[in-house]
Amino acid sequence: MIKRLIVLSIIYIFSSCATEYNRKDITKNAERYLSEQRFERAYTEFESSVSEHYEDIELHRDFIRFVSKAHRCLDANRFYEDNRKKKGYEHIYYYAKGLLGVVCIEMEKKDVMENFSKAIEFAPDNFEIRLRYGSILTEYEMYNEALKQFEALYKLNPASSAVMSYLALCSASLGSFEKGRQYIQKMMDLDFSDADLARANRAMDIINSSCLDTPSEIRDSFKKILDMILIEDRPAQAREIIENLILKYANIPALRLIKSMALSLTGEFSAALYELNSMGNISNECSYFQYTGGIIYLGVQKEDKGITMLEKAIELDPLMINSYRILSELYISRKDNPKAERALRYYLKLKRDDHKSRFLYGRLLLWEKKFDEASKQFETILAMEPENSLGIVGMGMLYAEYARASKDRRERDINLKRSLEYLNTAIKKDPENETIKSIIKSLNIKEE
Repeated sequence: MIKRLIVLSIIYIFSSCATEYNRKDITKNAERYLSEQRFERAYTEFESSVSEHYEDIELHRDFIRFVSKAHRCLDANRFYEDNRKKKGYEHIYYYAKGLLGVVCIEMEKKDVMENFSKAIEFAPDNFEIRLRYGSILTEYEMYNEALKQFEALYKLNPASSAVMSYLALCSASLGSFEKGRQYIQKMMDLDFSDADLARANRAMDIINSSCLDTPSEIRDSFKKILDMILIEDRPAQAREIIENLILKYANIPALRLIKSMALSLTGEFSAALYELNSMGNISNECSYFQYTGGIIYLGVQKEDKGITMLEKAIELDPLMINSYRILSELYISRKDNPKAERALRYYLKLKRDDHKSRFLYGRLLLWEKKFDEASKQFETILAMEPENSLGIVGMGMLYAEYARASKDRRERDINLKRSLEYLNTAIKKDPENETIKSIIKSLNIKEE
C-alpha cells in the first residue's frame, strides 16, 4: 500500500510539472505563431490545448489574454459557450466569461461581477478566481468589495505577497492607514514582485499624503518633488520649485517640510532645522517629517536623535528606501550587526541591483556564520553581473570561511583552493581596487 502511494505521488509530481511546462510552452508557441502572422494556427492550437487541459484555470487566464491580443474574443466566447455544460467545470465557465468581459468583450460591470460571483459560488477556495476578481474590483475602485475577496484569500494563503499588496491598497483607499502599513510590513517579509511593490507604493502614497493638509496643486507636485530629491538626486532643482510654490501658498507645512529636506541634502543643516521648526502643527505621524528630521539631526551631529527619527520614518513607511540605507551604515558604525542586517535586508528588497550594499550584507552574514544566506547574496550579484569583482570576492570570502570551519583536512584544502581561485580572479579583474586588496589581506589565507 505504501509503495503504491509513493508511486502515485511520483506520478502526480511529474504530471504537475508537465502541466506547468505545457502551459508555458503552449503560450509561447501561440505568441510565436502570432508574431509570424499565422493567426489561425495560433488560435486553433491554443484552443485545442485549453480543451485538453480544461481543468487548468491558469491556462484559461493565459488563453484569454492571448485572444485579446489576437482579436479572437468572439471565437473564445463561442468556445466557452460550447463548454458551458461541462460537468464539474462550471467555475471555469463563469470565470472565463467574466474575464472576457473585462479584457475584450463589451460587458457591463454588474455582469462581470455576476459572472465572477457565480464562479466563486462553484469554487469558493479557488485562489486564481478570487485574486482576479479582487483585482478587477480594485480597478473599479470598489474597495470594500475587493477587500472582502482579499481577506478571504489571506485565509487561504497568508504568505501571498500579491494579496498583501492588495490588502494594503484597499485598506489605505478606505482610510485604514494603520492596517495598510501593517500589510505592507508583512509584504516586506515575503518575496514580492514589481507589481506587488507598485501597489504597495500606491498605498503608501495615499497614507503619506493623508498627514499633509495641502492644496491639490501641491499634492500633485508632492511626489514629483520628492522623487527629484530622493531618487533623481536633484535637490537644487526641487528647491527652486518649492520656493516658487511657497511664494504662492505662504506657510503651508508640507512645502516647508520638503524645503527643509532639500536644504539638508545640500548641506545647509541650520537653515533646514529652522524650516523644520517652522512647520507648526504637522503630524509626528508623518513619515516624511520623521525622515527629514532624521537627516537634519544627523547633519547637526545629533546622531541618537537622527537614528530615532529615521527608525520612526520606517515604522510609518516600510518602503522608505533611503532610511534603510542610511540606518544600515549607522548601525554598522556602531557595530550593531543584527540591526544592520535587518536594514540591509529590507533595503535590498527595494533596491535589488545595489551590488555594493548586497556585498556588504553578505559580509555581515559571513561574520554571523550564516553561510547559506551569505552565499545567496554573492550568487545574486554574479547572476545579475557575472564579471562583478565584488561578487567574485564575496565567493572567495565564503570559501575562506568554509576552509576555516572545515575539520577535515582534505575538505579544508578544497575550500581553500576555491577561495584563492576566486580572490585571484577578482584582483586580476580590478588590480587597483584598494577595497579588494584590503579584504584579501584581511583574510590572511594561503595555501599550505
